[in-house]
Amino acid sequence: MSDSTRHHDVVALERLQKFALEHKLLEKPVFGILEKPRVGRRDRIPTTAETETILAQASPEFRLIYSAVRCQTGRPLPGDDCRCGSGQPRHHAQGAQDGP
Repeated sequence: MSDSTRHHDVVALERLQKFALEHKLLEKPVFGILEKPRVGRRDRIPTTAETETILAQASPEFRLIYSAVRCQTGRPLPGDDCRCGSGQPRHHAQGAQDGP
């Protein structure tokens, strides 16, 4: 099991216990402080050449999803065509969107 999976499992258990205590479903805590491993970080992103190689071999569906995700991450690679403008929902700091 990866460190990030264990970290998220610990967070979920802690929240569950807190909820149970607050709603009087438990009289006392079942466990104390649990060790949360550090979540790993990505050391690098693919280079433009590596990305081009991957996309050249990918299905049209994958390329479409990849392009959409790259537009939304706020970190497009050089050459990414991120025209997420007019007609697209705009995200605000609070997470709300314009429109219905």
